[in-house]
Amino acid sequence: HTIFHGPIGKQSANLIAYFQAFPGVARCPQDLNPATWMLEVSSHAAEIRLGVDFSALYANSNLAKSNDALVTQLEIPAEGSVPLTFGNEYAQDTMTQFIALLTRNFKTYWRNPSYNTIRYLFTVILGLILGAIFWDLGTKRGSTVEIFNLEGALFICITFLSTYNCNGILPVLAVERPVFYRERSSMYSAFPYALAQALVEIPYVAVQAILYSVITYFLIQFEFTAIKFLWYLLFTFLTLAFFTFFGLTVASVSPAPELSIAVLAMFYSLWFVFGGFFISYDSMPKWWSWFYWLDPLSYTLYGLIGSQLSDITDEFVDDGNGNLQSVAALVQNSLGFKHSFVGPAAGILAGFIVAFWFVYLLATTKLNFNKR
Repeated sequence: HTIFHGPIGKQSANLIAYFQAFPGVARCPQDLNPATWMLEVSSHAAEIRLGVDFSALYANSNLAKSNDALVTQLEIPAEGSVPLTFGNEYAQDTMTQFIALLTRNFKTYWRNPSYNTIRYLFTVILGLILGAIFWDLGTKRGSTVEIFNLEGALFICITFLSTYNCNGILPVLAVERPVFYRERSSMYSAFPYALAQALVEIPYVAVQAILYSVITYFLIQFEFTAIKFLWYLLFTFLTLAFFTFFGLTVASVSPAPELSIAVLAMFYSLWFVFGGFFISYDSMPKWWSWFYWLDPLSYTLYGLIGSQLSDITDEFVDDGNGNLQSVAALVQNSLGFKHSFVGPAAGILAGFIVAFWFVYLLATTKLNFNKR
């Protein structure tokens, strides 16, 4: 039932005057929000105490009669008028929606820092632990075993943190989804929402990649050259971003976080097995080798190993058969990693990021798990 309808006036003056006109209604204090005051004085308990029915009082008031008269007047279109039409579904264009959503997301992340604080804290702690475990391993390249140990260090360092990012984004999307369902019908479309939700993660992932790369790179003591460090930083960032965007995708196609976790576990298993670390590409059954090229972790490992080791031609190792070969030759012959493919591997990882964002956009646009 309606208890008040009309302009509330400057600082709710009309609203306050309307209710205070009834005997027994308490005055609105200067330091109290008029909306809060209105809810208190018009509650069911207040009606019982005053012995009134505010909906009946409104129905018999001059305000209600003037509103009814206005409605009756507006029911009849003026002569020569045309029906009201809107050129767009939403009040603002796509760019304005995107800027507003991106600004809101940055403010939300800033005002609720627990998600990113824990992420950065985990990044630093994990980086120090793995750096201590693999301390000085980057300088030990005298045998095949040491080269493979270095490969394992690179693989473990990046996958541990990446899977944390992927799992960590799930509760964020679970909180955002009901808000999106409520607002998308009238305030903004799916495209600017999906773009803003993805882009807000980029600077945080970039800072995370810098922290992790600096800690692990210099504790493991890879070759101290700017180009190799930048390659390491780039592949760390791309892998973290890919796993974060993959988490967005899985969360958007799953009705519940529990199902998302089960789906992620399945993909982790497949990617780890066919990423080229546990089983090299040449050792895979031919009917399964195609999956290697669809595995984003294979490009991560290719880029990390290839950028750090596949250009070392002045250091030689024993291949286990008494033959000496350069580190670059060992990496190419045993693992199939060529230095010339490092750049394309980075491009393919970036392509995976864009592809999963596009799937996230489609799922956000087409799927609706709202049960209300």
